[in-house]
Amino acid sequence: MCLCPCLGYAEYILVNPSEEYRCIMQKVYEKMSMSKIVIEFLAATDDEESYEDLLHEIQTAVPPVGLDCTSFTEDMLLSHSQFLVEQVESYDLAADDDEDQLLTRPCLRDLIKRSGAILGKGKSGRRRIPRTAVKKKAHHSMATTTPLVRNIFDTFFTGQIDTKAMGPRRRRCGVCEMCQLPDCGQCSACRDMVKFGGSGRHKQACMKRRCPNMAVKEADENQIDNEDDINCMNRSEKNLQERSPRKKVKTRQRSKNCIQWLGEPVKEKDRSYYKQVMIGEDTISVGDTVNVESEDDHLPVFIIQVQYMYEDDDGNKEFHGCWFSRGSDTILGETSGSNELFLVDLCDTNPLTSILSRVNVVYQPPGSDWATVGGREDYIDEHKEDTTDFFYQKWYEPEFARFEDPPMEYVHRDSGIDYCPSCVRLLNRVKKSSPMVGEMLSSGDGKTVYR
Repeated sequence: MCLCPCLGYAEYILVNPSEEYRCIMQKVYEKMSMSKIVIEFLAATDDEESYEDLLHEIQTAVPPVGLDCTSFTEDMLLSHSQFLVEQVESYDLAADDDEDQLLTRPCLRDLIKRSGAILGKGKSGRRRIPRTAVKKKAHHSMATTTPLVRNIFDTFFTGQIDTKAMGPRRRRCGVCEMCQLPDCGQCSACRDMVKFGGSGRHKQACMKRRCPNMAVKEADENQIDNEDDINCMNRSEKNLQERSPRKKVKTRQRSKNCIQWLGEPVKEKDRSYYKQVMIGEDTISVGDTVNVESEDDHLPVFIIQVQYMYEDDDGNKEFHGCWFSRGSDTILGETSGSNELFLVDLCDTNPLTSILSRVNVVYQPPGSDWATVGGREDYIDEHKEDTTDFFYQKWYEPEFARFEDPPMEYVHRDSGIDYCPSCVRLLNRVKKSSPMVGEMLSSGDGKTVYR
């Protein structure tokens, strides 16, 4: 390792320091080695690395020959942080106009916060050294509206629009060395300025006067926005996973000593599937609707449509069914009829001993003249409430309080022995929310292209 100071008349190469200056040069060599490690680490990685990743890179690096230390520590990193930040600033000055600044990386911002390094203290007369081009990563941009649309939203949605997204423009600090420099008159931003003969259309600051404090602040705000988006996605995924009715209702097993299977079973893996079962005096078949009692005595019985029944190798006799939702559990509340049910994408597996009885539930599609018969007395008499029989016409989405016609998965049942329309719809929803590659088109040169 050698030190090469460049003066106005000559360049001096200092190889080995004398014994009087050896202790002083050890600190200089530490700074030089750590700055090389930090810049190479930032240039070789993406913008997702953390302070812990940078610290791990420093601690695992092997010091060059000539240093008294055997490894770099966090104390060295924090003590030399001001020098490292200035070196990264100097490295960013040599970047092209369309390249991202390494100073805005999360790990470097954390280092600045932990050490209290001051930005914009570097010398302005440093020689401009070309740097390797770094591929620019795409960023999300905010939506743009016309004045007419913006006024409509401001009028009808007052108090609901996030005003933070339309906050004041970010301003440079005005005190760092970069802010104090004059316009160079040579970069693309200066050539566009009116005072240099440009059109003044872009209204960008001189590239040599890029304020590091404003860049770091902007990166921190973008990181907070990204974390909010990630938290929103995690909440949506969690809500999707919590759609299981096991967390909503719990059934209580009722003692039934006589449970007898009817027909021949279909053996698959560790289960034997049946199409009919005798529970007491009731014969339950696949596709029938049954009542299931809840542990909460204050709640009405639950209504479930049996999708398939089986007995496993341990002797457990269970059934899997789709739940119906009563009108009082929807957005209609008590205004709905007591004998009208709604399909929902909820299913569960319960023991056969939890079944109370069989119940009659039929599908009544609305007539073609449904828009004209509402409110007629004869129509009300035809749909007089009956506590023993139920009917359903619509499928209900609790998350958006939306009623729709029954999905195709419920109308056209698959012939599979363990088919459940609710499970199929939930699986398709998870697939839509998870990225998946398509058919592979080609592979070569270290790349694989998918459709």
